[in-house]
Amino acid sequence: MDRNKGLGGSDIASILGLNRYKSPYQLWLEKTQKLDNTVDNKYTRAGKKLEAVVADMFAEATGFFVEIPREQVFYRREYLWASPDRLYRNSIGFLGVLECKTTQKYLDEPLDEWICQLQWYMGIIGTPIGAIAWLERGIGFKFQNYEFDSEFFQLLLERAEEFWNENVLKGIPPAPLTGEDVKAIFPRSVEKKIQADEKLAEKINQLKALKEIIKRTQEEADVIEEQIKLEMLDAEAIEYNGEILCT
Repeated sequence: MDRNKGLGGSDIASILGLNRYKSPYQLWLEKTQKLDNTVDNKYTRAGKKLEAVVADMFAEATGFFVEIPREQVFYRREYLWASPDRLYRNSIGFLGVLECKTTQKYLDEPLDEWICQLQWYMGIIGTPIGAIAWLERGIGFKFQNYEFDSEFFQLLLERAEEFWNENVLKGIPPAPLTGEDVKAIFPRSVEKKIQADEKLAEKINQLKALKEIIKRTQEEADVIEEQIKLEMLDAEAIEYNGEILCT
């Protein structure tokens, strides 16, 4: 399957601007084959291998029957598809979608991009229930159940179709969403000035003030750090009232 010839669940959060690592513009570059943004690192490789572990832990925690989908890809349109990690059946026999995740963060609830992906899969496949199970830092297992949200899925569907038909097929990039997008679209500045309104001027002044605070704070931290190092000499750690303060 050529992922650049359509949109899957991992693309949906990007289209909505909810993916922390990939903006709509970066996704557009991928789909129009102007950029290979494939991520292959130790985290993605470990996450793929740990899918089976997370699925097993979910089965043990719930008692549900979990299986690898017989069909690798489910289609809504030729260019809209779903490729879920696992499917499961709950205690009363309903078919659900299970997304298996790994993270280095401690989370109280799943990330927005995971929820978008799950609802997309549920809508494409036509299942009323789903769950996200995740492993935190290799040891903490959690999961959360969801019901299908038809209104939300309709929104996802409309945004996906608009992105594919209006941006990808027509070759029109979406508006920049991040500073990195702006740098990529406009690698060089031109000799012109824009007039700031009151709101933009306030943001600029706020940014200047924050940068000045950061600079002063960093300078103060550097001085204190040097003072501590001079006290430590060759010691491994500093202890106070039985508690390790720093190493």
